Amino acid sequence: MRKPQFLKEPVPQTERLFDVLSGRLSAVIRGILMGGLVMMFASVSYSQESSNSPLQVRNDVHQDSGTRAKSGKPIVLKKKQAKDAPKRLKVKTEHEKLTLGVGAYMSHGDYTTDRSTKVFSMPFRASYSLRQWRLSAQIPYLYIDGPANILVLREGGETITQASKEDKQRWGFGDLRLNGQYSLPWVPVKNSLFHLGAGVKAPTGSEDENLSSGEFDYTVFTGGSWRDGRWVANARLGYQWMGDTDETDYNDRTFVSIGGKYLYNRTQNFGVSYRFKEAATERSQPIRSLTTYFNQQLKEGWKLSFAAGLGFSESSADYFGGLSISKSFVSKKRVKY
Repeated sequence: MRKPQFLKEPVPQTERLFDVLSGRLSAVIRGILMGGLVMMFASVSYSQESSNSPLQVRNDVHQDSGTRAKSGKPIVLKKKQAKDAPKRLKVKTEHEKLTLGVGAYMSHGDYTTDRSTKVFSMPFRASYSLRQWRLSAQIPYLYIDGPANILVLREGGETITQASKEDKQRWGFGDLRLNGQYSLPWVPVKNSLFHLGAGVKAPTGSEDENLSSGEFDYTVFTGGSWRDGRWVANARLGYQWMGDTDETDYNDRTFVSIGGKYLYNRTQNFGVSYRFKEAATERSQPIRSLTTYFNQQLKEGWKLSFAAGLGFSESSADYFGGLSISKSFVSKKRVKY
């Protein structure tokens, strides 16, 4: 691919502007992170959601005699009437959902070097869910400026790095990630959800440009959530098998995340999540990061999300942040069971 002229010869003014924006972004991200933590623990008062009312058959709906009872009270079906009722009542609504989204994220880190590496990521996402199944795909477009070789990148500062002797600029699509997830239809704990899943990372990024390791990675994971009023706690545990290259022998590793969110109302929620992932190589460190986020549900299936966080190891970005927007298409149909 022929590289644009403006990227071959970066203008000094552009680099200074990039540094100024990075500094301001750092201050904003730190403010958002602290604000999110304060809001999380300050919202101690919340209202319980009203439980669903039981199904009632009113006499103004079923008017066999053509008259309406004056009392307006629910009618108790007789045995003969109840025998025919299941043919109409044993119907449930099934949702089929397709979601398309795009984001913009920026991270900054030193990664054991004396110079910083800046990463801009624009992930493209698609997901499809039906009943308990959910399938998703994601591929990012990357622009990296700095000496660190970014081998794996996600929004939220998950990075695996190796040092380079000089600054480098590279851009292009990264690796494609495919995930499948199944939510268990029944769990023993009330107000909780539990899922199992697996994923694969396909090496679609350029290995020569250090946008990919050039090998397949495989992942299995499990997780769940538990709700109490407006508070929701969630956690995930997984294991990743990383493909080795001729130059690097990668470690297979465990990862875990734990967090919680507060449902402010029907359209807004915010939360905090901590992520840990074992070191990818003998020379790198485990990934440790703390992320705060805010989600805003918009009209007609649109959703806007903000995220910002900090890293706490040499293999993590010092700070990161960004936003994403998505559009969901939901199809409903009534099925018998």
